[in-house]
Amino acid sequence: MQKFQIQQKCAQVFVKLNQMIPKLVHINPAKYAILTGGAVASMLQGETPKDYDIFFNNPTTLKIVMTYYAKVVKELLGVDIKVLAKQTKNTTEFKFDVQEMLSFKSDNKLGIRTITQNAISFTNGIQIITRFYGGPEGIHSTFDFEHLTNYYTVGGLHLSPTTMLLAQDKVLVYRSSLYPLSAMLRVKKFLARGYTINRQQLSLIGLDLMMLGIKLGKMSPQDMLTEVMNQFKGVYVSGAALAVESAETQQYQKMTHENALAYVKNVLKISTKYETTD
Repeated sequence: MQKFQIQQKCAQVFVKLNQMIPKLVHINPAKYAILTGGAVASMLQGETPKDYDIFFNNPTTLKIVMTYYAKVVKELLGVDIKVLAKQTKNTTEFKFDVQEMLSFKSDNKLGIRTITQNAISFTNGIQIITRFYGGPEGIHSTFDFEHLTNYYTVGGLHLSPTTMLLAQDKVLVYRSSLYPLSAMLRVKKFLARGYTINRQQLSLIGLDLMMLGIKLGKMSPQDMLTEVMNQFKGVYVSGAALAVESAETQQYQKMTHENALAYVKNVLKISTKYETTD
């Protein structure tokens, strides 16, 4: 697609986003939205995206949208979910209080396809990411590969020459992600889609994995497991993240390093049954 065609398509997605949120919520969600990730990369390759990942640039808008959907899902679909907020040192994290992926019939009144702790997916292709919020730089700090960092806001389409070429040529360049375990899992997916990655980039992922291993080795079994679960969730809708969500109700009072590692291996195994769309 040409740049103007991509911009038109993104603008249409923002129109849909505004139509999904009624005026009674008293916000214009598209004004605070960032469309980024695989959708822009797919359009640069002349392909139709499977979905459009929407982030919000501030916690207030995100909380309003999440609270609205928690309310109407209960009223119209009969499913009681809550919005949880966790205050950390520098930020507030939000998630839906669900232990596994919730799937809905395709003809439901809200057009919701699935809800996880980290995202709401809709039948019109829009996917609202709830795990992260912030400006483009902050959002992209959670991303693993450079070609995913082009983005669209109400201010227009933002493409850098380098990342645009990486997307068009399907070349993986690693960003030294906070989530190297997720990045390594995703390499296989990208290779299956025709991407290439050189040894240097694989070595960089390996280096981050080594540093992660050193960090994990100094932790208690419970803390190690928590960190590994967080690694899987770094990719907001990855199969591994869904697998972790479905297992988080388990108890780990007697956790040892050995059975923590066994649990991680099991998550890797069962995550393959989920399709990743990011």
